[in-house]
Amino acid sequence: NFYPLTPFPGTKLYSRLTQEERLFNPEWWLDSNYRYGDFTFHPKNMSADELTAKVDSVKKKFYGYESILRRGVEFNANVSSVRHAAMYLNFNMRTRKEVRGRSKTYLGLGHE
Repeated sequence: NFYPLTPFPGTKLYSRLTQEERLFNPEWWLDSNYRYGDFTFHPKNMSADELTAKVDSVKKKFYGYESILRRGVEFNANVSSVRHAAMYLNFNMRTRKEVRGRSKTYLGLGHE
């Protein structure tokens, strides 16, 4: 999966990012503008927008038809039986759809 590292309250990561003042909002889960897949903290060597764009680009490439087919021909890993091939294709096509659909889904309060 290609989703950002998420600092949940009570974790060492959350404490460290709070201490370093790198969280956009210490209560990001209550932010009405928070969307599925958003970064909740300032990365160190680029902006959150740059990192989001890079991650989105990699996700779209990985779940592109060409990439799915290229990985699919790895017989032992993905399609060693008809059942495995069906599961592989089903998973990849569902994830492809989700990657393209969820990226704009609001999770914060106040959005329907």
